[in-house]
Amino acid sequence: MLRLALLHLLIASSDGLRPPPITRINRRQALARTAFGATVTPFLPVLAPPPAFAVEDDIQRVIPQKTLTTALATAPQRDIIITGSNSGVGLAGAKLLTAAGHRVVCACRTQAKADAAAAACAAYAAKNGLRDGGTAVGAVCDLGSLESVRTFAASVTSVDSLVLNAGLSRGVDEKEARRTAEGFEETIGVNHLGHFLLANLLTPKLTANAAAGKTPSPRIVITASPVHDPTSGGGNVGSTATLGDLSGLTGGARFDMVDG
Repeated sequence: MLRLALLHLLIASSDGLRPPPITRINRRQALARTAFGATVTPFLPVLAPPPAFAVEDDIQRVIPQKTLTTALATAPQRDIIITGSNSGVGLAGAKLLTAAGHRVVCACRTQAKADAAAAACAAYAAKNGLRDGGTAVGAVCDLGSLESVRTFAASVTSVDSLVLNAGLSRGVDEKEARRTAEGFEETIGVNHLGHFLLANLLTPKLTANAAAGKTPSPRIVITASPVHDPTSGGGNVGSTATLGDLSGLTGGARFDMVDG
């Protein structure tokens, strides 16, 4: 899925593929609008895979590494922001994009994590460079704090592609819910609300670059993982999620629905 997302992230490949028009709205939007109010402009799109890499039924087609890297290194150079790029899929993508000559911002929860990610990208590009001009810098964007999200968004001067990748999943064995700075349950706050606000705040800058002809079109890419499925490799992180004894339905100002 990383390979498909990264190829789709960049507008033009060596054989001239173009993504289809944006036509649908992501489910995340409906959830976030309840938190931020109905005045939030609906825009967050779901981007279908390019026709050449269509997904049929449950079969996912894997793009060969050579095809991927060739496409990344021949596509127009972009300013790309990747949240949660200090580990996992985000870091792997940031390394490839830096090596392919793109300008990457590693947006992470702390400056130390962001700087370490940027350094890893630079080291990877130095050994595996596909095109000159690639850079990586670290920046703080704590999705568990809407103030931090706003501060980061205000600091962005140019963005062509926004990758909403950061995410967490707390084990259901934890008996106390963790909260964001604004009091939202942490998983919803970080994985959904923080990203929704960030995307809304950066949309004008995404569209401005496109309108100025800087890049063919802006992109918003949303990555996912199988961590929600305890039977998958990624979901092997603790006990199976349940609704517990439904004690959360007893009400109160703050309550939890899943096993404490």
